[in-house]
Amino acid sequence: MFALQFAHAAGVRCIVLSSSDDKLERARQHGASDLINYRNTPDWHQAVQEITRGEGATHILEVGGQDTYERSMQCIAPNGTIAQIGVLTGFDLRPNLLPLSRLNANIAGIQAGSREYFEDMNRFIERHRITPVVDREFTFDEALQAFAHMAEQRHFGKLAIKVAGG
Repeated sequence: MFALQFAHAAGVRCIVLSSSDDKLERARQHGASDLINYRNTPDWHQAVQEITRGEGATHILEVGGQDTYERSMQCIAPNGTIAQIGVLTGFDLRPNLLPLSRLNANIAGIQAGSREYFEDMNRFIERHRITPVVDREFTFDEALQAFAHMAEQRHFGKLAIKVAGG
């Protein structure tokens, strides 16, 4: 969700995938221009190609892992980038890298950035008045419930755990 908010603020056309029509509609309210329910459209890589008129996506945020990586590579545009930001379905991945070579595309592992990037991000957030979507707040004593709620994968946006105070 946060990536969608950033991309929308930057004027980027955003294609969002989810297994939940409710989450997709909520994503539209936050700036998604195209929506794909990957349960209803198992060949979602083809849907991305159709939406982009065969050009592919220039930036892909890959969170799935072994179950989604091959399709993400089939969606990437020439000179595009797949940003690996999560691995929900496991690490046993053996992708065919030839399509990336043919397209001169990239894979970038995403972790925390530099202080300069953090300060740039915060200026961008302030300038565009971006507020993270928070699904639910938990107290520190409810931390185990927060992790259980996250494991259910029904949340939309961030989960917050209050550590102390107000």
